[in-house]
Amino acid sequence: MLIYTVVMWDHADTDIMLATTDREEALKEFESCIAFSLQVWEQGEVLIEVINNEGEYFADGGLERYPEKGHQLFNEIAEQLEVI
Repeated sequence: MLIYTVVMWDHADTDIMLATTDREEALKEFESCIAFSLQVWEQGEVLIEVINNEGEYFADGGLERYPEKGHQLFNEIAEQLEVI
């Protein structure tokens, strides 16, 4: 089971805004602010972290440890964000 966390960054502080298994809910929250990141977890490990930089999305972390699954998740998420 994948768990999606939406994290808000404010300088050195971070706050988890949402933790859910519902990808759509997480994506809506994620795109609502430019200072958020979306982490996708499985079995206690972050598979990938996606950063929202003023409406541009990029992967940060996870691609080195989980190259195939990380790229697949990033591509799926980026595609869904284009639709929202």
